[in-house]
Amino acid sequence: MEIKERTMAKEIFIPKHGKNKWSIGFRDQVIPVPKEGQVLIAQVVFGINFADVMARQGL
Repeated sequence: MEIKERTMAKEIFIPKHGKNKWSIGFRDQVIPVPKEGQVLIAQVVFGINFADVMARQGL
């Protein structure tokens, strides 16, 4: 798999708790540049599990 260099990524966050459709948000995030001795791991896919849904609902 070829990884292309990118400077921006999408970030998923929980701006507020509750049961409305806007409880999970998306925003652009700058991809950090690793320093010496650090690595940057490419993430290709993600998932939302039940614990994430419970956190969104404030439980």
